Amino acid sequence: MNVHKPSFLIILAVLGLIFTQSVQAQINRPGTNTSQQGQQRTQPGQQGEFDPLMQPMFPLNQPALVERVNPESYAVGPGDEFLINIIATRPMALTLKVGPAGDLLIPGFGSVDTNGLMLSEVQEQAEAVVRQQVRDGVVHVSLIGLRRFKVFVYGAVVQPGYYDVFAIDRLQDVIEEAQLRQLALSFDIQITRENGEVINADLMSYRFGGSTKNNPVMQMGDRVYVPFGTFDENAVLLSGAINTFGYRIIRENETLGELFNRTIEIRGQADLENVFITRLQPDGTQRLININITEFDQFVLQPRDQIQFLAEKQVAVHGYVGAPGSFSYIPGYTAGEYITLAGGLLPVGTLRNLKVTREDGTVLYGESVRIERGDVIEVRQSLRGFLVGDTSVLAIVTSTASIVLSAYAILRN
Repeated sequence: MNVHKPSFLIILAVLGLIFTQSVQAQINRPGTNTSQQGQQRTQPGQQGEFDPLMQPMFPLNQPALVERVNPESYAVGPGDEFLINIIATRPMALTLKVGPAGDLLIPGFGSVDTNGLMLSEVQEQAEAVVRQQVRDGVVHVSLIGLRRFKVFVYGAVVQPGYYDVFAIDRLQDVIEEAQLRQLALSFDIQITRENGEVINADLMSYRFGGSTKNNPVMQMGDRVYVPFGTFDENAVLLSGAINTFGYRIIRENETLGELFNRTIEIRGQADLENVFITRLQPDGTQRLININITEFDQFVLQPRDQIQFLAEKQVAVHGYVGAPGSFSYIPGYTAGEYITLAGGLLPVGTLRNLKVTREDGTVLYGESVRIERGDVIEVRQSLRGFLVGDTSVLAIVTSTASIVLSAYAILRN
């Protein structure tokens, strides 16, 4: 008996190993109940058992919101994305999109025709459809993705054509992409809706007043027309020391101050004390008007006005200074301080009889004279410089005497 006991134990061990391998193979075989249970997890947009790890993600690439979506005024349309969350004995989460025809299909429950409905109405109807089968539980219907569609822009824009917009985008967003031309009438933009309704939008007032009434939300099927203006009826011409030269549309009774605030970008050297407007008179002649910045808000513009912003008149320093030239006008500076700006006096220069000449021809003397725009400062040569400088009288006399003596010596020989 003792001889056969080890053999018996070996046989039992082999049988146990075979049984274990058989069970493991059964577990890993495709199509078994264990594997099928792992395949029955709920996928987004499908019915099934609730699994938090498999819940749908919110859509990416959504626009930045200026304000929250108002359920009472947001019109639902094709492409809007919804999440229906059902909390009941059998939890469920459905991610759904409104179809091209405007229907919101809820698999296993029914559908909602969203045409002409606001967001709040779609939410109510979708919840009612689900509650026909889910009587005891909580049903949430949420808008999680905004639809995109195309609108057509044409007229006085640089790039007419179709533009992709989100359902919350406004007129300003589309116009920024299309880019207005110089003579575009941005205060008289026309939006034709799909149902034939025409809306007039004053984008100029929106930009400087902030009223969203003049910056409507785009809708599917919108056609945006930007009219052209003309120089004779709607525009002025800007030129001179500014960065925004060219034609600019004006409104009726708009002042130069209003135009200046909304569109004119001056250069650093512009002289706002002397702005010239050339205006065409009824008899065909031209009138030249000179105004300064204090009059901008009272000066009413007219179409065909030509507005010129002159460069600021500089102060000129000439004569015996280190760096003669033209310098920017600095209010309150004296002639002596401008001499310092010009590098100071040369050794042969003097502040005596320092001469300042005004634009009107007036001549003043002295380093304490307060300088005005357009003044010319002249620094004269000193008496010492006149006598002993590089081109002094003594140098001239010495040179002349040397020449005379040389000539005399030659003639004697």
